[in-house]
Amino acid sequence: MGSRAFAQTDGIPATVYQITNVRREPSAQSPVVGRLEPETVVMVVGRDDGTNSWLLITAENDVEGWVPGFALVLQGDPATIPILESEDDTDSDGQVVIRAYGRINVRNGPGIDHEVVGQLNPDEIALAVARSNLDNDWLLIETEALRGWVAYFTVSVEGNPNNLPVRIPVGAGELGSPSMLVRARYNVRLHVLPSLEERVLTVVPFSAHVTPLARTEDLDWLYVRYEDVVGWGLARLFNIEAEELRNVPIYEASES
Repeated sequence: MGSRAFAQTDGIPATVYQITNVRREPSAQSPVVGRLEPETVVMVVGRDDGTNSWLLITAENDVEGWVPGFALVLQGDPATIPILESEDDTDSDGQVVIRAYGRINVRNGPGIDHEVVGQLNPDEIALAVARSNLDNDWLLIETEALRGWVAYFTVSVEGNPNNLPVRIPVGAGELGSPSMLVRARYNVRLHVLPSLEERVLTVVPFSAHVTPLARTEDLDWLYVRYEDVVGWGLARLFNIEAEELRNVPIYEASES
């Protein structure tokens, strides 16, 4: 395919980084109107928002449409490209769609310590249905064949992940909503199991916040999340009232 000369006033020239579908609207669920091969030269004439997640391009053979921003190598400042409003409100249903940057692991929990249950291929899309915390560090995704967690930095996101519900593991493969944050009264060791004899995973610093996930039936231990680590700490070492502690669900271990 020969290169096409574009006037700079028409937009910004760019080169296609990988095989990329061109879509009618800036959405991974929008119909495909064309396909671009690597090293194809295009002209970028519009963008969907200030993050440049989707770019409107024109190419040879009258191909025109939207492509994800990461698929192009721009030869100019994207800030000079006008922001265009899509005719179709593809996000009106509130859906959040992710696209894998490369081959990425999908895990059975929100953290690298969790088991890998599958993988997404480069450019594969999935529906995001929940997030691990308010910082969106991990997203719970679903495809027809797979359900699990992916790290936020490994995917591009279409839609507003801040609208997703926060869900955390509460035992037996179940997910629940975090009910509260509690503060560590001392430096608290988190153990693999509710016993001082068990291996220590990490130490929660004095005054740091954790999310209670579950407790033992005798109220002695709390199963908590601190950053990306989940483990057991002595309940008396956290600033939590007795009534709040009783409202934390009792941990039920998975039979698997």
